Amino acid sequence: MVTLLCALIGIYFIYYALHGDRGLAALARLDAQVARAEGDMAKVRAHREAAQQRVAGLRPEALDLDLLEERARLTLNYVAGEDVVVLR
Repeated sequence: MVTLLCALIGIYFIYYALHGDRGLAALARLDAQVARAEGDMAKVRAHREAAQQRVAGLRPEALDLDLLEERARLTLNYVAGEDVVVLR
C-alpha cells in the first residue's frame, strides 16, 4: 500500500514537472514567445535606426539639402518645374 502511494505521488510530480504551469511544456512555450519577441525587437531596431539616419540628415550641423528638398516636396505636395508627374 505504501509502495502504491509513493508511486502515485511520484507519477503526480513527474506529470506536473512535464505539463504543469512551470513544467517543460511551459518552458518551450516561453522560449517560442521569447524568440518571436526578439524577432519583433530586431525589426523595430532596424526601423528606428533607419529613421535616426534620416533625421540625422536634417540636423543643422549635417544638413543634406537633397533630403531636405525631398521632405519639403513630400510634405507640401510641391514639384519642381522640370519634374514629370505620373498619376496612378
